[in-house]
Amino acid sequence: MRHNPSTNVCLAFLILLLAVSVRSVRYVRWPGNCLGSGVDRNEISRIAQSIASTGEFSNPYPYPSGPTAHHAPVYPFILSFVYRLPAASRIHARVGLNILFGSILCVLVYFAGLALGMRSSTSLIAALILAVVPPSLAVELCNDQEATLVGCLAVSAVLATAVWLRDAPKFTWALGLFWGLVLLAVPALALVYGGCLVLAAAKPYQRSKLPVLLITTIIILVPWTIRNRLSLGGWFFIRDNIGLELRVSNADNASADPSWNAEHGAMQTYHPLFNRAAAEDVRKEGERIVYARMGRDALRWIRAHPSRFLALTSRRFVDFWFPPSTGLRTIWRAASVALAALGLVLLWRLKRESAMLLIVLFALYPLPYYFLQAYERYRYPIEWAIVLLAVHGVSEFVRRLWI
Repeated sequence: MRHNPSTNVCLAFLILLLAVSVRSVRYVRWPGNCLGSGVDRNEISRIAQSIASTGEFSNPYPYPSGPTAHHAPVYPFILSFVYRLPAASRIHARVGLNILFGSILCVLVYFAGLALGMRSSTSLIAALILAVVPPSLAVELCNDQEATLVGCLAVSAVLATAVWLRDAPKFTWALGLFWGLVLLAVPALALVYGGCLVLAAAKPYQRSKLPVLLITTIIILVPWTIRNRLSLGGWFFIRDNIGLELRVSNADNASADPSWNAEHGAMQTYHPLFNRAAAEDVRKEGERIVYARMGRDALRWIRAHPSRFLALTSRRFVDFWFPPSTGLRTIWRAASVALAALGLVLLWRLKRESAMLLIVLFALYPLPYYFLQAYERYRYPIEWAIVLLAVHGVSEFVRRLWI
């Protein structure tokens, strides 16, 4: 049974209020500093500072290195407004952004469940669980990257695509524009976008709309692509740092653990943020050339060390789906993944198209991260889908027992 629009608006407001309240209280009670002064020294912060002070998307490192495509453009531009505030307010403002996006995600999960054909009670319970028990407080409150925004956009993309696949082909142009904005913020969702195109191609009445979808998406991406060509001298998809990420993740001294890697491993050897020689190379040659060379070196290392690469990849796969944790959190994550698998099977029997959409998300979004060091924030954007499916699995299983 679906709620009427006014009821949905009221529920959305209550979910948002609950999520913001829980996260705000947890932040106030958080032991120690949630984000330290070091947050201003990472690449995304430096780019945001450059935008705020000069209007240029540049200089991700501690020295002037010129225009950059190290990050996708959307979040640094949002963050640049934080760097227009007094210095004493910036940490709280950054945490506020995390709380805002994390709370909006909870609301979107409610509507995503409805769009995927789940019961309104299932969608509401999942949203409330995420509001009261955030999947990762460290990410939602203290992460210095764009993970919460990525989570919001991942839910939104699934929600919008589910509605379009079901009964809204006349809004193809709007979906294409929206996907363009999503990819401009989160290039990692490109494979999911491709998977959605395949799903649409399987439906005759949607197939004819694919050119409109593709063209409108490209319209959004073209200006940034041209900017990169003019500023950095090359054609590439949104970001140019994949070679760097492959190199710091696949080397003799690489580890799947990013903390160890940053303190003792390949990050110290190759990353310009940690290694002065690498920083000088970027300053002299430009990041696109240096990153491309690092990518080639990484591929050579992979070919020369297949067993070591397989071991790293296996560890990263496990760490992605089951991030290292302790106590009840470990049990919660293992149980939620198992219940989500049950929920996916049951959803397949009831709403095959919705199940396929979530399979696309689970299969394609994590794929690049199996080859890169395993940050917990990489998993965050699909945590909501795991919880939603877990609740669906329990709900349908109990319902079948009673019937």
